[in-house]
Amino acid sequence: MDQEPDGVEDAGSSAPRARRFVVAGVAGGVVLLLVIAAVTAFGWSLGLAVRSLLPMSGLVRLVAECALWAIVVVAVASPLASTRLRTKLAEMIPG
Repeated sequence: MDQEPDGVEDAGSSAPRARRFVVAGVAGGVVLLLVIAAVTAFGWSLGLAVRSLLPMSGLVRLVAECALWAIVVVAVASPLASTRLRTKLAEMIPG
């Protein structure tokens, strides 16, 4: 019998390996859904905040809202330019 890296003996079946693959896939999917929800909530709430700050109307308001929203998003996302931070974040993803 072969010894798996986690100490479980493999009797020729790929069930333990497949189980780990499925668990890692589900965990990765959950992390992805949480990230999607967080990014969407942040963007939506930022849009509501920007909208409430500007008293203008029409095309000028739209352009101002887009510019202000983009400035805030760039400021929040700029730490991701750091390779060290991106590496740490990638290591936190299961699987």
